[in-house]
Order: sequence, then structure tokens, then C-alpha cells
Amino acid sequence: MTNRIVNRCGLILCLVILFFSAASVTKADTLTFTGTTGNTVLNVSDPDGTPGYSGVNAVIDPYTGVLNIGTSTATPLLLWCVDPDHEVDTGNTWNVYTSLAGGDLSHTYLKNASTYNEMAWLITQFQGANATTQQELQAAIWYIAEGGIGASDFTVNVPASNTTFWNAVSTDIANAASSASSLRAGYEILSDTSGPNATGARQEFIVLTPEPSTFLLLGIGLTALLIVFASKATAQATSHI
Repeated sequence: MTNRIVNRCGLILCLVILFFSAASVTKADTLTFTGTTGNTVLNVSDPDGTPGYSGVNAVIDPYTGVLNIGTSTATPLLLWCVDPDHEVDTGNTWNVYTSLAGGDLSHTYLKNASTYNEMAWLITQFQGANATTQQELQAAIWYIAEGGIGASDFTVNVPASNTTFWNAVSTDIANAASSASSLRAGYEILSDTSGPNATGARQEFIVLTPEPSTFLLLGIGLTALLIVFASKATAQATSHI
């Protein structure tokens, strides 16, 4: 009896280890871009983009896609573009690394946890915001991806005289920097497996995932189950002495 309970404890311990290990594993998937969700745009330019562009009316977040389309694990997604350097067209399918926030970011384009946390926090501010505020948030996300306003050739083509817009963008960037520590999980980063410098590389996206508390509760549940079985094993062993 004792051996059976110990074996169960070992099985549950393995499940706990696998559960928490999986939280930092990077997976390889396919992503199909299926389109936009609205028609709000920002006029943007980036001569150093891949390819370069000028005066493009870019539809802002969010977009839609499907992970592993055509398979039993196909998953519709709401995509948030955090990469103004690359492009993607409706119907494109490509291979992506799916990197979990707080895990291994070596396959991401930017490889910087703080930067992704800041952009993810701004994404959470879209809900309930009007079109103008969403434009400001999108501009802030893309400028953060580029290292800040004026840090690269990327520009949002809004006149400098529109101080309301630029003040809002600057405030969004500052708020993201101060609030990013509150969002170290709860999202995934989808990055082209060919890397950002490859010819034809696709845009990088963030996908919001269930709250970290959901996974934490599951992990706590598995750990609690281990403790219960361990207690029973101790009791059984004592009763047979």
C-alpha cells in the first residue's frame, strides 16, 4: 500500500514539475493572418523597414489570426502588432515561435522582457477606449518597439502642432514604463522563426492569454494534491510500524 501511495506522489510531483516547466517553454507553431477588426488607421513611415515604406495608412490593432490552421489544435487569436518594421498580408501563413512572457525570449525579435511588458500593458488599455485614444496607444506601442520617439526612422505622420496627440503618446509611454512591472505574464509573443533580418520576415505579434492567476491556481492545486498524498503516505507508513 505504501509503495502505491509513494508511486502516486511521484506521479503528481512529475506533473507539478512539468506544469511549471511548460510555463517557460518556447513552442513552434504556424500562424495564419486572417485580417483586421476595424478600420481606424495611423499614417506611418519607416524607410528602414523590411521593406521600407512611406505615408502608409496602417490599420491599427487588434487583428485576427489562427494558430495551427487546418489541424486539430487550430486556435483563433486576437493579434496585437508590436512590430512596425515588417509587414503581413491577409492569408499569409508562416512558422512562428510562441514565447511565453516571463520565459525564454531568445527567439523573439527584441529579446527584452521590459519592452514587451510595456507594450503588453498598453494593449490592456485598448478595451473601452475611443478611436483617438487607440491611435495614441498604438503609436506608443510602435515607438516603444523602435526604442522611443526619434530613436529610429520610424515616424507617425501626425503634425507636431497636434500637441494633444503627442502629449498623450508621451504620457502613454511613461505610464507603460512605470506600470510594466505589473504585467510580467499573461501574454505570448509570436515571432517568425526565420528571424527579423530574414528576407520576407513577418511581423511580430503579442497575444493576451488567461490571467496568470488561472495558471497559478492550477499549479497550487497540483501542489496541494501532492501534499495530501504525501500526508497519506506518511500516515500509512506510521500505521504499519
